[in-house]
Amino acid sequence: ICDAYTLRKIENVIIAVVTDGCNWGDRPMLASRLANRTFADFMVDVLPSISSTYDVARFLLEAVEKAHNAILETHDAASDPAGTTTLLGGVLIEKDFRTRDSFLETREEEDSSIFHQLWEEEEDEEEEEE
Repeated sequence: ICDAYTLRKIENVIIAVVTDGCNWGDRPMLASRLANRTFADFMVDVLPSISSTYDVARFLLEAVEKAHNAILETHDAASDPAGTTTLLGGVLIEKDFRTRDSFLETREEEDSSIFHQLWEEEEDEEEEEE
């Protein structure tokens, strides 16, 4: 099985990541597991540094990059090509403890394409002002 998932709850934060190794065999399975672990571990490490939605978006992109590089570093492209995987990772963080408002950031990687969708309160406020 080439799929892996991680769900970590640390205080009022949830880190979620799902990876799906492309095709069958050891290479996609290892790529999936390595990307999954690397993404989740990196997000845990940077949690104390997060103070804004900008930080979350920046760290999510960096987590995807670290996962990608971790796969590449374990293989020699000429003699032992790396497996491939898709990755969907996100962080749910309580934004304001007093109001209990929360926000959700997601980052998705599919093979070599990265799709990013970010919702912020600022966009909602701008629409209300118009």
